[in-house]
Formats: sequence, C-alpha cells, structure tokens
Amino acid sequence: MFNKKPAGVELSVADRGPCIAEKDRGRVLDRFVCLETSRTRPGLGLGLSLAVAIARLHNGTLTLEDNLPGLRVVFSLPRRER
Repeated sequence: MFNKKPAGVELSVADRGPCIAEKDRGRVLDRFVCLETSRTRPGLGLGLSLAVAIARLHNGTLTLEDNLPGLRVVFSLPRRER
C-alpha cells in the first residue's frame, strides 16, 4: 500500500505468515541476523538492514508492526523541502 501524506510518503507491505515476535523486531533490523525459525530458508539476514539503511539515508524510518496475523513493514519518508 502506498500513502501520500502531508508529512511525506508511506509504503507498507504486509503478509499473513508467521509474525516476528515483538522482542525480536529490533534485532532483525541488524545486519546478518536470521531468527532460528528462518534457519531452514536461504538468506543472509541483509534485506531488512539494507531497507533500514536506505530509509535513514533519506531521513526516513522503517518499522515492523503486527498485521494480525502476519507482519506489516512500514517504510516512511518525510516530505522533501523545495
């Protein structure tokens, strides 16, 4: 979903799969972190950390939220001053 807001732009992606536990949400945004439940799937643990780096580079944020069930990732960028 894409929302244009007076304060900027928000892009969100949600699924209905197994959610990331609230206690692990801060940790999965770090580089090379793979949760135990995802060890059977290929991956290096870089996707979310790269998305966070891109958001920060543009003075934005990336947050992880419950989608009940599932996870919602919200990528927010502030309005660009002209």
